[in-house]
Amino acid sequence: MNRNYFKVALRRISRNYKSTLIIFCGLVIGLSSCMILYTKISYELSFDRSHTQRKNIYRVVRVTSGLEYTSGGLEYRTGVHFPYPAEIRKNIPELKNVTAMFYLYGQKILLPAADSLSEKSFDFDDGIVFTEPSFFEIFDYGREGSEWIAGEGKKVLDRPYTAVLTEGTAQRLFLNKNAIGRIIDVFGTRFTVEGVIKDTPQNSDFPFRVFLSMATFYEKLYPSSLTDWGSLSDGYQCYVVLNKRSNIKSIEEKLKETYGPHATGDYAERRLFKLQPLAQVHKEAKFGNYNVRTVSSGLILALTLTGFFIFLIACFNYSNFFLAETFRQKKQIALKLILGSKSASILLQLLTESVLVNLMALIFSLQLTFPLIRNFYSFIDIPEDYFPKLNLSVVLFLLGLLLAGGILSVIFSFITLKLKSLSALLKRIDSHDSGKENNFGKGSVILQFIVAQTVIIATLIIFKQIYFINHTNLGYNTRNIIIAQLPDNTPSRLSTLTNELNSVSGIKGVSFSSISPSQSTSWSSITLFNNNERKDVDVEIKSVDSSFIGLYAINLHAGHNFSSSDTASSVIVNEEFLIETGYKNINDVLGTRIMGLDQRGSIITGVVSDFYSGSLHEQIRPCVFINNPARYGIASIGLSSQGTGRRTKAGLPGSDLVKVSELWKKVFPDQPFNYYYLSDRIEDYYRSEHKALNLFVLFASITIFLCILGILGLSLSMNERRTKEIGIRKVNGAEVYEILALLNIDFLKWVVAAFIVAIPVSWFAMHKWLQNFAYKTQMNWWIFALAGLLALCIVLLTVSWQSWRAATRNPVEALRYE
Repeated sequence: MNRNYFKVALRRISRNYKSTLIIFCGLVIGLSSCMILYTKISYELSFDRSHTQRKNIYRVVRVTSGLEYTSGGLEYRTGVHFPYPAEIRKNIPELKNVTAMFYLYGQKILLPAADSLSEKSFDFDDGIVFTEPSFFEIFDYGREGSEWIAGEGKKVLDRPYTAVLTEGTAQRLFLNKNAIGRIIDVFGTRFTVEGVIKDTPQNSDFPFRVFLSMATFYEKLYPSSLTDWGSLSDGYQCYVVLNKRSNIKSIEEKLKETYGPHATGDYAERRLFKLQPLAQVHKEAKFGNYNVRTVSSGLILALTLTGFFIFLIACFNYSNFFLAETFRQKKQIALKLILGSKSASILLQLLTESVLVNLMALIFSLQLTFPLIRNFYSFIDIPEDYFPKLNLSVVLFLLGLLLAGGILSVIFSFITLKLKSLSALLKRIDSHDSGKENNFGKGSVILQFIVAQTVIIATLIIFKQIYFINHTNLGYNTRNIIIAQLPDNTPSRLSTLTNELNSVSGIKGVSFSSISPSQSTSWSSITLFNNNERKDVDVEIKSVDSSFIGLYAINLHAGHNFSSSDTASSVIVNEEFLIETGYKNINDVLGTRIMGLDQRGSIITGVVSDFYSGSLHEQIRPCVFINNPARYGIASIGLSSQGTGRRTKAGLPGSDLVKVSELWKKVFPDQPFNYYYLSDRIEDYYRSEHKALNLFVLFASITIFLCILGILGLSLSMNERRTKEIGIRKVNGAEVYEILALLNIDFLKWVVAAFIVAIPVSWFAMHKWLQNFAYKTQMNWWIFALAGLLALCIVLLTVSWQSWRAATRNPVEALRYE
C-alpha cells in the first residue's frame, strides 16, 4: 500500500485533533465495553462445555400440572424419585449411560485421630455429593478436567463406603500426604479414599469436591430408598447420555411410561419427566442447579445486544464526525478526480484513515480492558483469574470490531458523497450542506436514543424488581438470625446448648431444625381424604422444634404450636396446603389425618401463614412442619439488635457472637463454630439480579454518554453548516428564541420518534425477563414516561448550549465571508 495514504491520514487526523480526540475517546469506551461484555458472555456460555459427550448429556427434570398454588400453570422441579434412575436404566435402551447424584449442603468431615494432621473437623458448606461410578464416564471435563492424580478411574465408587476427593480437598484434609487409603467420617459413617482427581473447573454447575459412593446411601443411610416412590428431593438428580440418533420425544414418552405404574393418585397423567439439555442447566432459573447460579438466555441476549448497540453508537458517532470532515474536503476530492484519480483510490484513502483510527482505538481499548476486568471482576460476576483464551473466536471478534468500525464510516461517506457526481462536489452549496437532508445523521440519532431509552427503561424496571424483592414480606423474620451446622443432634447436647445460649442476654432465642425457612430440599407425597375425596399432594417437609415458629415470627393462624406433650405424629401445615387439598376453612383441616409421613398417620394440629420457602422466582408451595429431632441438622440463633453488629472494624465478630462461639465450643469442644447470617443467604438468591442491575447501570451510563457525544458532534456540524442561514434570519429580525426553536426542533422530533419505538421493544424484553419470577413488580406507565423525560432532558442540555451560542452570535461574523 502507498505510504502516502498513511501520511495523508495522519495529517487529517492531526489537523482537527481536538474533535478527533473526543470521538476517539468514544470509540475507546465503546470498544472497551464490547470486550468487557464479551468476556462476561463468554464466561457464562463456557459452563460445562468441555465434556466430550456434552451434546448428548441431558438432565431428567419433572414438570407437574394442575397444582392449585401454580394458578393453573406448571411446577418445574429437578428432583426425581429415588428408584427412578435404576428403572429408566433398565427399561429405556436408548440411554447410553445414566447416573444419579445426591448433593449435600452444610456438612462436616471428621478425621479419625490417627489421620488428623491439623484439625479434626472440616466444614463444607457445599461440595459433597453421593454419586455413582458412571458420573466420571459422563462428565470428563475434556482436556482440562477430571484427570486422575491417584486411584483407578473406572472402578472407583462401585463399592460402599468409598470416596473420591478433588486435589484441593485432599491437600486441605491431609496436607501434602498421600490421601489414598485414608479414612474420612461423614454422617457418622467412615469412607475410605480410593481416588483423587484434579479440581473441577470454576465454570461448572457441578461444584463437587467430595464424591461419596451412592451404594452407601442406598444400603446404609436410606435402605428403603430404592423402593420409595413417594419421597422427593431436589438434591437427588439424574443425568443421562443419549445415543446420537435417539428421538427425544420418544424417550420422554418412555420416561412417562416408566413412572406411570409407580405414581400415586392422578400424578401419572399430571406429572411428566422431561429431558433438559446440559447447555440449558446454567440458563434456566426455573429449574436451577447445584451451583445455585443461573444466567438466563434473556440476560445473555440483553448483554449481547447492549454491547452490539454500544459499539454501533460509537461507530455512528465516528461516522458522523468522519462524514463531516470529508464534506469539508469535498472540493479537494473533486479536484483529485478531475486530475485522474480513481474512485477506488479515494475509497482506499478514506479506508486507510478510518481503519488507522479504529486500530489505535482498539489497541488503547485492549490496554484498558485487561486492568478493568482484573480490578472489577466481582462487579461483572466472573472469577478473578478468568479471561477468554486467545483462540480463533477471540481473534475473529477483535477483527470484526476493527473492520466493522473502520469500514462502516467509509461506506456512509462514500455513498453520501456520490463520488461519480463531480458537479455535486464542486457546488458551493449542495443539498447536504443545509443539514436538512442528512438522513444518516438523523437515523443514527434515532437509533442511539432507541437504544438509550430501552436501556434506561430496562434499568428502572430491574431496579424496581429488586426493590420489590428487598421489601417483600417473606412471612418470617430474617434480621439478626445466624445459622450454624450441628455437629450432632444428641438430645442431651442440644438441651445443654439451648440452656447455655438462653442464659446470654444478647440472645433472644434458639431453635433446631432440619433446614431454614429460606430453603426447600426435602419433599414427600402425602394422602388425605376431604369429604370422602382422596387428595394426593407433594409437600415440602421441614422438621422443626417448638421454638422455630416463635423465633422466626411465623404467624400461627389456627391450632397450636408443637409442645412437649405432642406426639411425633402431630404436624403443622401452611395455607397453601389447604388450597391444594381443597379446604376452604382453616378450622376444618384441624384434626385431619394424613398418610405418608408416618406409618400410623399424622394429625394436623396447626396452620401457619404462607412464607417464601426459597426465592421469589418460585411459587409458595404446600409445606408440612414435623417434629422429628433425629432430623435436626442446624441451629438457628436469634441475636438482639442492640449491640450486635455483623463485624467490628477489626473484622472480628461482635460481642454477642464471641459469647456464642465460647458456649458452642463448651458444648462441642472439638468443633469450630462456623455460621452465616440468614439475610446473607437470602441475598445470594438474587445475586444474578443485583449483578445485572450493576451492569445495566454501568452500560446505560456509557450509552447515554456516547449519545451525548453523538448529539454534540451532530449539533456542532449542523450549526456550522447553518451559520449563514442563522445570520440572515437574525438580520431579518428573528428573535433568539426563534433561532433556538429552529435548531432544537429536529432533535426533539427524533427523540420522540425514538421513544415511540423504544416503548414496545423495552416492554416486550422486560416482560420476558419478569417471567423468571413467580412474584414480580408491575411495569407502570411512569417508568416509560420517566425514561422519555430523561432522554428529552439529555438532548436539551446537550444541544441548547450550542444552539444558544449560535443564536447569540453576531450575524456580521457569520456573513463577513460573503
